[in-house]
Amino acid sequence: MSNRSSVRILAAVAALLALGALIAGCGSSSDAATADGNSGGGNASLTLGFVVDPSWAQVPVAEAEGYFAKHSVDVKVVDFSTGVEALNALKGGQVDITTAADFPVASAIASDPSMRIIDDGSRWNGQRIVANREDGITSFADLAGKKIGTPLGTTAHYYAAAGLQASGIEANVEQVNPPAIVAALTRGDIDATSIFEPFQIEAIKALGKNAVILQAPKLPYSQHSLYLANAETMESDKGAVSDFLAALREAEAPLEERDPAAVAAVAKATGLEPAITKQILSEFEYKSQLQPALAKTLDEYAEWSQENNFLPSSVQIPDYAESLDSSALPKG
Repeated sequence: MSNRSSVRILAAVAALLALGALIAGCGSSSDAATADGNSGGGNASLTLGFVVDPSWAQVPVAEAEGYFAKHSVDVKVVDFSTGVEALNALKGGQVDITTAADFPVASAIASDPSMRIIDDGSRWNGQRIVANREDGITSFADLAGKKIGTPLGTTAHYYAAAGLQASGIEANVEQVNPPAIVAALTRGDIDATSIFEPFQIEAIKALGKNAVILQAPKLPYSQHSLYLANAETMESDKGAVSDFLAALREAEAPLEERDPAAVAAVAKATGLEPAITKQILSEFEYKSQLQPALAKTLDEYAEWSQENNFLPSSVQIPDYAESLDSSALPKG
């Protein structure tokens, strides 16, 4: 069974990526493994940066159901609140593999082309803005001049900022860390929030009858929930990475079927009630893939980030097709 630890990064995320942040105490295991993914006398070992979000629900299911052990890989899971933090850990060498959504990945790879996208584990179309009716908000247009809390540099930030921009609405998009979202919304520090699961459903639940759920009318958006490694890990530990991805693939069917044990594993990992967890899981498509079209999507995000000064204009936008590495994905 894998070990789980919790890591909290206290540095504020004031721009798209604070790439200097480091996470202490999470040593990489890649140096100990051989090229075929075996560490000599037992299972291969990997350290995974896990954003505590149902987007990567395969991880707690594979952990709880013993799929990692079945595929001969020991996985140490380190929790993060956002993909921005998890990507920092990958860049700093504190984890071997990390989870992150598509938008922050576009800027991370632009800053560190050694990162490789090794899997697109799920897709989610459920991103929304949750507003407080008591603040006079009943429609997307009512967000004009309001305070919208979101963790900057994340997919939720992009959804709010790009959605407002596309609709010609000016509002104040402010930094709020995910664990503080519900309190900030119910206290009135912010009027609305753009946040990912499980915090989105917690915000809706906290506001109760005053919750107004808004969809950006001119921004079709589907989140790609990605797994990444660096090029060195893919060269030295590809066998272990392949075993890791095979375990995730085995976790897909229980998730799609809403198997009670799978629901319980995700509920425990996210701190949600099983009934709410089951509802959230229905919003996702859990199917491992890595389509060439993802490269174009990342390119569009990087261009938007530069146009809006979230990514320095001096950063050269890479060919994202070169960052897609499907070589460790299970066949079929």
